[in-house]
Amino acid sequence: MVRIDKNITINRPVEDVWQYLTNLENMPLWDRDVIEAKQISDGTIGAGTTVKVIDTLIGRRSGLLQIIEFSPYNRFVIRAAAGPSIGNLEFTLEPVSDGTKVREISEIELHGFLKLFEPAFTLFGKKFSQGDFANLKRVLEAD
Repeated sequence: MVRIDKNITINRPVEDVWQYLTNLENMPLWDRDVIEAKQISDGTIGAGTTVKVIDTLIGRRSGLLQIIEFSPYNRFVIRAAAGPSIGNLEFTLEPVSDGTKVREISEIELHGFLKLFEPAFTLFGKKFSQGDFANLKRVLEAD
């Protein structure tokens, strides 16, 4: 299993960061791997919301994201399934003196031939995904 734990502080109130992050259709604006994200479930964003994504992490592929836990302005968990990988992305938000601390813990199970590359995913995953967090910070602080 690949486990990546990262965090960043964004100079915006928790409410702003929460609204932006939980709208999974915003992912292509800050996550370099996501080309497209479209909510396919009805209703407002919350537990059960399902989003179809197209990404380029390992070639161009599509998959589904589903919010499986949702505690407003504090924590949400996304279950991701695409190609030969499946996992959870847990986001927690915490107000701090200079904005909002965002923490993401990714736990991804690789299957098939990808399991051979697990050490590389772990080694390079944090550095690469930290760049996406820097994008998130830049986008949110630019508004």
